[in-house]
Amino acid sequence: MKKSIGFFVIFLMVFSLSTVLSTPNTVTAQDAGWQELSTGSNGLMKDIAISSIAVDLQNSNIIYAGTDFYGVYKSEDGGSTWKCMSNIQDMINVISLAINPQNPKIIYAGLFNFGRPRIYKSEDGGLTWNALQKSPQYPVYEIAVDPNNGNTLYAYSHTDGFYRSIDGGLNWTKLSITSFSFKHCCIAIDPKNSNVVYIVQYGIIYKSEDKGDHWSTIQIKNNGSMCAVLSVTVAPDNSNVLYASTDGFGIFKSTDGGVNWIQTSLSNANAETIVVSPNNSKAMYAIDNPRRSLEATSDSWNSWKYFNLTGLPTNMSRDDLIGQGALRSLAIDSKNNLFLATSKGIFKYVVPFVISVSAGQGGSITPSGTIAVNYGDSKTFTITPNQGYKIKDVLVDGTSVGTVSTYTFTNVTSDHTIQASFEQLTFTITASAGSSGTISPSGTITVNYGDSKTFTISPFSGYRISTVKVDGKSIGAVSSYTFTNITQDHTIEAIFEKENKETVIILQIGNTTFTVNGSTRTLDSPPIIKNGRTLLPIRAVVEALGGTVGWDATERKVTITLSSTTIELWIGKSTAKVNGVNTPIDSTNPKVVPEIINSRTMLPLRFVTENLGCTVDWDGTTKTITIRYQQ
Repeated sequence: MKKSIGFFVIFLMVFSLSTVLSTPNTVTAQDAGWQELSTGSNGLMKDIAISSIAVDLQNSNIIYAGTDFYGVYKSEDGGSTWKCMSNIQDMINVISLAINPQNPKIIYAGLFNFGRPRIYKSEDGGLTWNALQKSPQYPVYEIAVDPNNGNTLYAYSHTDGFYRSIDGGLNWTKLSITSFSFKHCCIAIDPKNSNVVYIVQYGIIYKSEDKGDHWSTIQIKNNGSMCAVLSVTVAPDNSNVLYASTDGFGIFKSTDGGVNWIQTSLSNANAETIVVSPNNSKAMYAIDNPRRSLEATSDSWNSWKYFNLTGLPTNMSRDDLIGQGALRSLAIDSKNNLFLATSKGIFKYVVPFVISVSAGQGGSITPSGTIAVNYGDSKTFTITPNQGYKIKDVLVDGTSVGTVSTYTFTNVTSDHTIQASFEQLTFTITASAGSSGTISPSGTITVNYGDSKTFTISPFSGYRISTVKVDGKSIGAVSSYTFTNITQDHTIEAIFEKENKETVIILQIGNTTFTVNGSTRTLDSPPIIKNGRTLLPIRAVVEALGGTVGWDATERKVTITLSSTTIELWIGKSTAKVNGVNTPIDSTNPKVVPEIINSRTMLPLRFVTENLGCTVDWDGTTKTITIRYQQ
């Protein structure tokens, strides 16, 4: 079996997915489906039987097709037009093609026809061909070129066996592998270590670690019964990982170079081939040709899914994919275009690359879903956070590209992923308080976008709130404040001051009742006016201010104390002492002195209260005295 046939599965997987994924952005690159290539020059027409196909990976416009009866044709424009390249009449019935990957102008063609040379070689891109006279003498169904040494070739000749050339096909050595008359074969060369070669023939895997000089056999068993192996594939990124397709037992996997095998979940298929995607080693595909079905996985064989082979002509049968008993060929070029060789002609399909898009909670990526992009195209994605969120990170193929709001994949040549994560916007409220009180909570407070936060302001004992500033502006002496629907940073500052308790006493001439901060109290005797000054029994007033009054009957002295002030007055004397200093009671009127009237000690009100630190106001109309004292 030709290695290139596995790429057929890659296309079919992508094509079938177009029927599953329904978003408009998903199917843009799949809508064209299969394209039957148009008629070219020199008679290459549709419905002609194509046995093999090869694509120059260094120049995807160059394609070679081997036909059942017309030799080799070449296209230099990606398959739009063709011309016959066979300069030798005997060079017909080309059933295998191979291009030297190191020098793509060197092409090998394997022929079916009996009695003539079976391998031809061109060194000028197909313009001229030379028969390799020492090549195998029976139909050559498979040619494989060492990817690391273009002079080393392997070939399978029907009924004759396997051959190797180390000089570009001039000489051939038959390999020591038992040959069966079997047209189905598979040659796989380890791309990382081309000393290792695998050959599958008649259900057995042969392995060589010295380019074919010596061989060992590998058998795969299922419940003790040997499985008939149909093909083997080496993982492109790990030489120890092999995948094998079997007749009726599905797909097996080995992680130790073929020593041990595990049956995958695809366990009952008659899988004629298996391939690992060159762009994603976790993606594998298996084709079950007799039933015209496809199985595909994207998680290293753990789960497989069935797809119908749709998109090809409806009248195409199994025989249309088989030439002379061997599977026909399919190739993929460097631009991801697929070319399928069938008995009804050549079909082309543009296999898009896939960009898988995902966004976490709090935002979106546009476009979203699974986006198909053709080879070499570009695609731009816009990352948008929801209100109240910001971009946390953007991962492209698992690597961070930062908090970008847009990202463009340019010149796309492989599958990609883009993933955005988001986080809530947060803001800070810086809360501070002076030394005479607290604000709670305090410090730097972090809040989410749109949240609310309440702060409580509390003065210490003996202090009161002077003002509260929010974002530098005073909002008054409030005891609490709430920030609502927060969308920016804020500050809140509480300022305190000493609490000054004011005592207000209101008296009226001739009235024994008076008020202290609105509360009514009673004097022993009403205030009177004598010698132009108000006299009254002072005890009730002083005690209302928080002071004390003492009486010395011997000296007929009254002592008044309030805070740090002491006043001494003597009955009949116009001079008093204030904190020990002689002070006239009324320097303009010596007649103003303390007196005993109606058995009550009457003291000059203004002198006493002003020396205690009070202010005194007089309303002559109502004859009301107002005394104010700030503690």
